Amino acid sequence: IIMATKKSQTDATSTKKNTSKTYVELCTEAIIADGTRRGSSLPVIKRYISDNYQVPENFNLFVNKALRKGVEEGTFTKNKGSYRVPAKIKKAVEQKTDKTKPTTRKTPTKKETTKKTTKTTAKEKAETKKTTTRGKASPKKTTAKEKAPLKKTTTKEKASPKKTTKTTAKEKAETKKTTTRGKASPKKTASTEKEKEKTTRGKAPTTRQKPAMVRGLSSENISHLSPWEIKELHFAQNDARLRALYNPVVGLHDEVIEETTTLDQYHNPVGTEYDLGRDGSFADYTVLIARFYAGCTLDQPVAALKEKGFKVIVAKNDDSFYEDLKIADVLWIISGGTPTAFSRTDKWAQEILNFHKTGGGLYVWGDNAPYFIEANIVLKSIFGRSVKLTGCLPSSTGLLELGKATEKGKFAPHMITSGIVKLYEGHTICYPENNGDLKVLATCSDNKPAILYADHEVLEKDCGRVVVDCGFTKLYLQWDAAGTARYIVNSCIWLLSLESKVMNDEELISRRKKEKREKMSNPENKLNDYYLTSNKP
Repeated sequence: IIMATKKSQTDATSTKKNTSKTYVELCTEAIIADGTRRGSSLPVIKRYISDNYQVPENFNLFVNKALRKGVEEGTFTKNKGSYRVPAKIKKAVEQKTDKTKPTTRKTPTKKETTKKTTKTTAKEKAETKKTTTRGKASPKKTTAKEKAPLKKTTTKEKASPKKTTKTTAKEKAETKKTTTRGKASPKKTASTEKEKEKTTRGKAPTTRQKPAMVRGLSSENISHLSPWEIKELHFAQNDARLRALYNPVVGLHDEVIEETTTLDQYHNPVGTEYDLGRDGSFADYTVLIARFYAGCTLDQPVAALKEKGFKVIVAKNDDSFYEDLKIADVLWIISGGTPTAFSRTDKWAQEILNFHKTGGGLYVWGDNAPYFIEANIVLKSIFGRSVKLTGCLPSSTGLLELGKATEKGKFAPHMITSGIVKLYEGHTICYPENNGDLKVLATCSDNKPAILYADHEVLEKDCGRVVVDCGFTKLYLQWDAAGTARYIVNSCIWLLSLESKVMNDEELISRRKKEKREKMSNPENKLNDYYLTSNKP
């Protein structure tokens, strides 16, 4: 609560009234005063408060917190960066303002008194004229004779304005005709609108395919996302079960940066509250790491994962790997170029493929040649021979910036990169010869794909998501560089496929109805391979 002093508009020297209002109340007052149909933007709200109230210099911070709190509590509704007040709250505020303004009803009484005084003065003037013109005549006769012509004159005088009104009406009609000659009549426009509606009835699916509203992001920021990805992001932002696990910055990047936000040297916001997941919320999930390159130290990545609540297991040999794979939710594969304690047999590749097909997330790491042997084995089993890592590219700049995924030195806005503005690409990098079904998330400074991913738009619904990183040197070299810890933690959380699980649960009933309709309509046709091989109830 602040003590805000309202500015006087009539006299600068008048005393200012002190009123104790919360910033939520000030924001509601600003939105109602603005009165725009689509809602009030943040600059408009701040300008209204600063113009009408004396506030401290850092009042922007309090306004932003008040708007966030109001949206969470239902006091405000937010849509594409504009805020609105619900009708119930707006009526309650207007009723309060009407009760506090009783003096405004006294003003009409003053106008009535002035009208009465003007009427009496007109009568007195008429009486004085009568007495001066015919003072010798008897009052009764003179009044009778005088009243008649007065009535006639008044009627004539009254008739004259009627004629003028007729002329003005004609003139108005003529002006209306002249002004409406260039425009179509309203009846014709209505008919044309009806015709348009009839013609657009067949195009209803185009309106249904519009992307879901995504909080805090414009249409330009989500133009690179597919409808499936937009739907998943919408679930992540609005589903109550996911909001308990995710921070409010899910899917947001530089949109979360405000004037008071503390930034590091790379302009990334500081604090775990800007990560995708909340601290300690993932205690039910396990990350298994299969390290084939012994020079890769994992102390800092493991500490970052445990801060979110993950249970982290680093496999030592084949026996422990197969046992721990049964309880793992996410599997890391850090490729190596030399023989290790792991055998890399066909059984090893088949167990990883089974893990992927049953919903396990895969985080595949490679680097400069020859450190991509295990990565290529796994990618071949999932995506075929077309997807293969190769090459050795030394990092020229080392930093990737937020932008378009396919542009040089850029990474795309995504749930994986939530809260990141700049990202370290690694010390040395490999790249894929062919992307296959993988989508590009980032392009390195040498204009080659550096980070790729696959979701359920290109994979079967029962399969787990996949992330491929072409520079695992970021795990142990320059760990404090731009966004490394946040990117790794966000990737593991995204690999859990929590959005898809929520969507599948809600669409389970509709999917069963669709299967039943297909069987009844086309009993001879076979269903999709997914429905035949699905293990879900």
